[in-house]
Amino acid sequence: MEREQKEEEGESSKRAIYIGTYGMINVSDFVYGFKPPLSMCKPSHLALVAMDLSIFEHARMHYVDILDGLTKYFLENVDV
Repeated sequence: MEREQKEEEGESSKRAIYIGTYGMINVSDFVYGFKPPLSMCKPSHLALVAMDLSIFEHARMHYVDILDGLTKYFLENVDV
């Protein structure tokens, strides 16, 4: 059980990204925390990749890029 927990922690740290004043965070958790209309179920790694978010040197990301990706995702999936 300890080994599984360590593997999960290692896996989540691979997806952690530095975002400005937020420090190192898990992007899925960050995106999951938004309120509607930008909220979505906890996105998988593939959903985040599909958003084509910019990742800079040393795994850094700007929160505006995440908001831009979520806005595009929302506008593409709106039922008219």
